[in-house]
Amino acid sequence: MPTHREGFQTLPTGGRTESGEKKELDKVLNHFELSLNTMTAYFGISKSKRGEFDQEVDSVRKVLNNYNVTLEVFVDKYEFTSQQEKEMMETAFSEIDNCELMIVELTTKAIGVGVEVGYAKAKNKPIIYLKKGDAKYSTTVGGSANHFIEYSDEGELETKLEAVMDELKKTTLT
Repeated sequence: MPTHREGFQTLPTGGRTESGEKKELDKVLNHFELSLNTMTAYFGISKSKRGEFDQEVDSVRKVLNNYNVTLEVFVDKYEFTSQQEKEMMETAFSEIDNCELMIVELTTKAIGVGVEVGYAKAKNKPIIYLKKGDAKYSTTVGGSANHFIEYSDEGELETKLEAVMDELKKTTLT
């Protein structure tokens, strides 16, 4: 019969000790707490130019991992036909609804990403706008974004994104 001792219920163990049970329970609870604290960042990027930005996406993912934020790259996660435009946008909007943060890479402009930014702005999601230094600036996205990062290489991108994430961690993502 289970007993209660110091707020810990002893369960049938199959040979394990109470301390082993407690360690196992603590491990499960820690994993659960971590999963509750994991945030998601929606990543918007031109589908047609996505392959040109593997290193940048890897750099963003590396930085976000340090902040317990999972990067969801919409164009990598889903594939739609041209006849599935409504389903595509409904899915994108649902993903944005479920994220805590939006990051867009717009070195190459993309109308769809601009639509996603507008939706995220209407939902009060923090938006980080990324672009390489030689690319044209999007005034529409720039006017909607909370943070703008212009970078020349992956190292500079990582450094600047860390600074933004530190600021967001203090103010918005708590």
